[in-house]
Amino acid sequence: MNKAKHKKRANKPIPGLTKPEDQISLKEIDKRFKHKRDKATKVKDDLNEKIEKLSQLTEESKLKRARMNANIAKKKGTAREIKRSKNFTIDVENIEFPDTVIQTSDEVTVMEAVQNLIKEHVDYDDDEMFTDPDFKAIPDSIYLQDDISKEEKKDFWIDDNLQKVKWFRIKEIAEDDEWGFSSLSYKKIDDMRICQGQLKDNWFLSALSILRTEDSLFQNLTCDKQFDRYRNYGLYVFKFYKNGSSCYVIIDDKIPCLEKSNGSRVPYFARSRYQNLFWVSLIEKAYAKLHKRYWALNNGTIEDALHDLAGIYPEWLPIDQNSFTDSGKLYDALKIFTLSGSLIGTSLIYDKTEISKALRTKEETAALSKGIQPGVYYSVLDCRECTIDEESGKSAKIVRIQNSWEDSPEWNGEFSDEDEIWTPKLKKYFKSLSSNQDNPRYVHQWYSDDGIFCMRIEDFAQYFNSIYIMRDFPDNFEGVKYTSKWDPSFGYQNKKNVDWIKNPQYVFKVNDQKPVDFTIFLQQKDPRFISSNSPPYIPKLLNIGFLVCKIASTENELKFYHESKEIYRKSPTCKRFVHGKLSLPIGRYILVPFTENTGDCSEFQLKFFFDSDFINFITPGYKVILENEQSIEPIKQDISKKDILSKMNERLHKGGKYDNVLGEVSSMRVRTHKNTPGDWLIKHEIATNSWASKIMVPFNCDYLINTKGMNETIVKAGLHDKNSRISANASLKQSKSSNTKDSSVPKKVMVDHLDMKKEFEESLVIS
Repeated sequence: MNKAKHKKRANKPIPGLTKPEDQISLKEIDKRFKHKRDKATKVKDDLNEKIEKLSQLTEESKLKRARMNANIAKKKGTAREIKRSKNFTIDVENIEFPDTVIQTSDEVTVMEAVQNLIKEHVDYDDDEMFTDPDFKAIPDSIYLQDDISKEEKKDFWIDDNLQKVKWFRIKEIAEDDEWGFSSLSYKKIDDMRICQGQLKDNWFLSALSILRTEDSLFQNLTCDKQFDRYRNYGLYVFKFYKNGSSCYVIIDDKIPCLEKSNGSRVPYFARSRYQNLFWVSLIEKAYAKLHKRYWALNNGTIEDALHDLAGIYPEWLPIDQNSFTDSGKLYDALKIFTLSGSLIGTSLIYDKTEISKALRTKEETAALSKGIQPGVYYSVLDCRECTIDEESGKSAKIVRIQNSWEDSPEWNGEFSDEDEIWTPKLKKYFKSLSSNQDNPRYVHQWYSDDGIFCMRIEDFAQYFNSIYIMRDFPDNFEGVKYTSKWDPSFGYQNKKNVDWIKNPQYVFKVNDQKPVDFTIFLQQKDPRFISSNSPPYIPKLLNIGFLVCKIASTENELKFYHESKEIYRKSPTCKRFVHGKLSLPIGRYILVPFTENTGDCSEFQLKFFFDSDFINFITPGYKVILENEQSIEPIKQDISKKDILSKMNERLHKGGKYDNVLGEVSSMRVRTHKNTPGDWLIKHEIATNSWASKIMVPFNCDYLINTKGMNETIVKAGLHDKNSRISANASLKQSKSSNTKDSSVPKKVMVDHLDMKKEFEESLVIS
């Protein structure tokens, strides 16, 4: 019955179709529309497939375009083109160093290279002297044709003087037979005075003058103990630190000079104040060779130079006695630093501070009237607190400072050399306070033209506004580093950029029951290495930064961003290296390094320094940073460096075993503690005083000295965004709260970790 009705309804004519030939059954219509629906579905599927392929091609095209623009910017080499393209490539892997530039931490390899060079390149027609086969005495070693434009050549020194430059060996430059590399017997502290030549490399020479005040670091740079015997051949070896690696540079002793009408020869570039001393000229030449030519040394920053010379990241400390600096704590910190052999430089400079033009002019004028030169970097030698009135017990905290530039004025205020306060009795007493009478650095001379003067700490804090401190991490700190690249970068986190999360990510876990202090460094490659680049180099640096977020214990990547996850942010900054200081409680964290612009391409290094044995690095590919202390004798001879590293990796990466992991020499490798008479006093002070022990940890000064103006300090340090200020203030609160003992926190002792650390410390030796 139902089937009959349905059949009848299906054959019923459709209203509106009057002609017999137009009469179509519903069944036929359904059949025809089904065919069309199937055809439409197939077309839709094909279209979706084409859209997906097109999206993939678009992504590939964007990557190719980014790389192409980066290569264009690299070839153009101008700040204007780089800014326009917003992409730049720093590819150092393809740079081939000559045989006389050796990237290694193994001195045996360098020694073999030196001996081979002596055999192959000693000119027996030139008094058996070595001639550098890679950095020849030709104009290309000074500058390349593409370095400057024709318009610049007309107004610059090159056209007038370059054709007059000739290269002479140092024995041909010296005025008499008594000459040397440094520290001649009749010239002691005076040999530190530097004369700048025809390059704008005062940034490098300032760092060199600061380094010269510390003998151990200077000898590490000049390789005095290892290769000084080859100087008779005119061969010199210098050790720099570039892009996280030790780099030995071998040169001959030919110096570009101008010959005067009287026959005397003067180095055309930097030189020592005394014509018979050549340490300045030769170190500058080696640094120029490392960067292909002298011209590459035009323009730079003192931070970069200090790091390249000593391998230690410099810490910048802003000071302002009228606003937030505690001068008493500043003096205590400087005293600890000088007694422990740290490097300290100071200046009145405004490149990192925001100040009105009127106030700047006022401060500079006041400083000049007292003999302090704005923009010039001074070296802090040592600190002494002396009693100036025995009856009243009045004392003064004195800082000794040196200006290493030739013919520079000295401080003429209170406690200057000419000040009447210096009675013979006070002079004798002040000299007795020296921590090392045998070192001319610590023996103060009045009325001598050595650039050294004394200031009260209050005047020091008033007439200087910047300090650079260089010191290694304490022995209880450990380090880990990753080497990777942005190829390309996907920009930084913001509301308009959702792809930033595609940048490399690094997961680590804190297992310690108490908060762990981390100092994190992100370092990009130096564009000064690229021959096609010309000064200035700062516009060719990428704006780099990083973000630290807390994640769940089961997560191994950051899939989406939420502000509640963010722990610390370092905003994109145009520097070779940026750092972050933070304290992290127990938990799992992830770090994402980024650049400001999408499409940027560069290699980078990421380094973690921490003071805990309970850290696991989940992301593989890291390397343990070891200290190159070759003087330490191994207690257990049966444990090799590779075995030690395997055990370290088992702890740092749970269950991870990487047979190919090799020991990396830390870029912060130089222990700067000296054996001075007062050394035991400062060690006792550090061991018994929690504040003193904390001040010895790099990048702690800002929080421990400038405690009155935390917000101002953060702004000056470049932490402009809200999250950075919150994170920095949180770290400060944690560091303050950690000073008080909390009995409610249980002490968790992990015997296997402690035993491993003890075994590691006893057995550590670089084989």
